[in-house]
Parts: sequence; C-alpha cells; structure tokens
Amino acid sequence: GINDLYIHAYDGVSIAKYNEDGSKGDGAEISTSAHCSGNIRNIEQDMSFIFDMPDLKILTLENQSLTEISSLSLDRLTNLKELHITEMKKLKRITELRGSESLEDIVISSCNSLREIGSISDMNSLRYLGIYDCRRLETISDFSGLPSLTSIYIIGNFSLTDISFISGAQNLGYVGLQDGRWQDISPI
Repeated sequence: GINDLYIHAYDGVSIAKYNEDGSKGDGAEISTSAHCSGNIRNIEQDMSFIFDMPDLKILTLENQSLTEISSLSLDRLTNLKELHITEMKKLKRITELRGSESLEDIVISSCNSLREIGSISDMNSLRYLGIYDCRRLETISDFSGLPSLTSIYIIGNFSLTDISFISGAQNLGYVGLQDGRWQDISPI
C-alpha cells in the first residue's frame, strides 16, 4: 500500500480527498495539477486513483523509493498536458511511457540512478521532451508514434553516448545536446 503519499494542488483548487481504498471522498474537488511525492513503490497500484482524474493537466511524480516505471500508460488521463518525473533518486529504469493523445511536454530530471529509458511512444501531441541531469543515463531505446515532437533537450546526462533514438522523431526542429559523450551525432 501507500506509505506517505503527498498530493499538492498548484492551481488553488483542492485536490480530491481519497479514502484508503482509493475511492474519492465526500465533497472533494479535483485539481487540474498534482504533485505526487512520498514512498511510492508501484505507480499503477499505489496511485491507481490518479488515472481516474480526467481533468488533470499537470502531473509531477517525485519519489525516493520507486526503482522502476515498468509501463506507464497515460491514455486515461485525457487532458494531461505535462508530465514531470523528477528527483527519483532510486529510479533505475523507465521501460515504457505511452498512449496519451493530449500530452505535450515530458520532463525527466535529476533522477541520478536512472540508466535506461526504453520506449516513448504513441503520443500524437507530444511536442517537447527534456531529459536533464540524469547523470547515469546510458540508453534511450525507442521513439515511435511521436508526429508532433519538435524539441528535445538532453542536458547533463554524462553517461549517454548513443543518440540514434532521435531518428524515430521525424519532425524535430530543435535538438539541444550538452554534457554527453556523443559517439555519433549523424541521427541529427
């Protein structure tokens, strides 16, 4: 179960209050922006209620315990515009992020143990991807189904050497690369 899950609203509207079983409490309002932090071990189980918040526009996941995001399907968050995965000190792998028609921005930052991002796919509205200060990141495997992706920033990821995944994004207008050990930049 959840140990110390904190959800904060940024837009001045109270976030929904939830019962222990994850059901919405009486008289609660749903926020359009949530910042989730705490001792989460499995997003799909411990935070399943977040995927039933159709008005959610900004989701920030900040957590010290999660070691892997195995498959994060965002298709039920129909109005989600921004996803921030930040300061997850133990996160080693993101296997898959997929399936949002509305998501425009993804920022992954300061996940110092992150070594691999598997697949980012099937997000027709994704325009911006920023990966910052994930110092041990070695692999980004696959981009597909990202027709609107126009900007990628990869900064402060000192262990990343291969950027061939960029060839899966056909409409890039800007690629910002800094602090990597690039072996081949021909995909740009």
